[in-house]
Amino acid sequence: MKMSEHTENPQHSARIRDNKVRVAGLNFRIDNFNAFIEEAKKLEMGRDTIGLRLIQDTDNDYDPNAIKVMGYTKTKDGPSLSSSFHIGFLPKMIASKLKDDGLKAVQLFAELTDLVDKPPKAILDLYKI
Repeated sequence: MKMSEHTENPQHSARIRDNKVRVAGLNFRIDNFNAFIEEAKKLEMGRDTIGLRLIQDTDNDYDPNAIKVMGYTKTKDGPSLSSSFHIGFLPKMIASKLKDDGLKAVQLFAELTDLVDKPPKAILDLYKI
């Protein structure tokens, strides 16, 4: 799916060295991922948006630095309808490095660069905002 025509692109200052990051854990959230893909396919080019939100997961039992990747779609119909799906996490090594660099999820913007349903794959670029 071509992302450039749908992806939200707020102002960001600098691309973080970790580019083309593959979202981890998609297979554990395959239902959410598939629902996100289906919503994305319904979007009207140039009018609706698709994007990612990063959320610190402070309650994660496996990784104290975990950052959730939430996929969302937003339409211009009616009162700005939107859907949100927890599709995975930033890879553990990247989340740890971001913490070491003093960066939190709220200081980051994730630009969705590739989305494939089979095999499931979501690729993003990280920016500091």
